[in-house]
Order: sequence, then C-alpha cells, then structure tokens
Amino acid sequence: MRIGKKQPMKYFAYFLPIAIILFAAACGKENIKGNSTLTGKWKLVESLMDPGNGSGKWMPVQTGTEVQFYANGTLSGTEFPSYVSYNIKDSVTLAFVQANKTIQNYRYKISHDTLSLSPAGPMRCIEACGVRFKKEW
Repeated sequence: MRIGKKQPMKYFAYFLPIAIILFAAACGKENIKGNSTLTGKWKLVESLMDPGNGSGKWMPVQTGTEVQFYANGTLSGTEFPSYVSYNIKDSVTLAFVQANKTIQNYRYKISHDTLSLSPAGPMRCIEACGVRFKKEW
C-alpha cells in the first residue's frame, strides 16, 4: 500500500515544474502587453463629457483620431495637432508644448493598454472631461 501512495507524489514532482514554466510563460505574454509605456501610437476610443452635474460618463467615439508619442519627446497625430513636443513632468502629469513654447498640462494614467488624459492647466474643464486612447500594437 505504501508504494501506491508514493505514486501521486512522483507524478506531482514531474508535472509541477512543467506547470510553473507554462504559468510563467503565460504571465510573461500578458506583462508585455499589459505594462504599456507612453511611447507609441494611441487611438482615441472614448470621451468623458459631463453636463455639469456630475453625471458624466465615458462614451465611445467613432473617429480615426490618434496621437503618436516618440521617445525623443516629440509627438504627432490628429488629436493634438498644435503640439509639437511633450515632457513627462511626474508620474501623473504630461506637459504638451506648442511651437511658440505655450505649455498645456494634462493629467495622465496608463492602465494596461489604455491611456487616459484630462486637462490640468492652464486650460481646464469646468466640469469633468477627458479622453481615452487604446495602444495600437
């Protein structure tokens, strides 16, 4: 009887390393796409509009609007055409810069493949507003 009880442990010892490797490989693929950086092309997918009473909701948009952030600090695209560069001020603030050096700050958050932006000054929204983008891989 003791021999029969050792058999499951033998199989467990063989399959545990295989299961760990498969799990790590699956998590690795998720992390590559999940831990997005700002650089790259982003497509506008949602807009937050609030009528001033706090009832605003994120609504899908059907445009081909996009923004491209380059590693050298420049940007292009159809969403922010008047801005020529950007600076990451801190973990929550981007500064967009126009050719005449006018700066507009945006609060930003990257969660997986989604970038959320909302004006943070000098121009601001009186009520809640913002835009969301999806990373184009």
